[in-house]
Amino acid sequence: MKFILNTAIDPHFCALFDTAGIRIAYHEWENRRHDGKELWEFLKNHDVSNITFLGGVSGPGGFSSLRAGAGVLNSLAFTTRLLVHSLRADFWQEALLEKKGEVVLNSFGDGVWIQKKSVLHRYSAKEAGDLCTEKKVCVSWLPTEKQEVFSHPIFIDMKKSPEVLLHLLEKVEPHAQCVTEYEVPPV
Repeated sequence: MKFILNTAIDPHFCALFDTAGIRIAYHEWENRRHDGKELWEFLKNHDVSNITFLGGVSGPGGFSSLRAGAGVLNSLAFTTRLLVHSLRADFWQEALLEKKGEVVLNSFGDGVWIQKKSVLHRYSAKEAGDLCTEKKVCVSWLPTEKQEVFSHPIFIDMKKSPEVLLHLLEKVEPHAQCVTEYEVPPV
């Protein structure tokens, strides 16, 4: 089985796929404070000894959520002796967009991230809206109040997002542990 995890963007989710990449189990949740509980409940109902692939979204995202996700991935990597595949959320959104718009992610406070040539730049939502007046912008992963600053918002279909994420994760170089990409480095 292949296990993937997203605790970087809402909704958070985890999924299991068979070796052919067919989704066999999926669980999502909205309350970030329940990351650990939700993951525990999901994993206790599946035989983790059958996991042959581990992957997840490395960030940017909330500190506690990324720590919970990395903790689960690193624990599974240790117990299964597997390497961890990880990917930044903006590359996932870029693949979902299929070049139909600009990649924009949520940040803390009034901020957002805009991807420019594979590098994330942080702006206030208002600044980002002013920078993107002529561009279509993906607002799917932004709260409503930040979506409203963009004059040409577009939304992506999230039905196949776990499959797209798995496909991307399978292409990246795995590591001994999940290394998260916090917005602010931990102390």
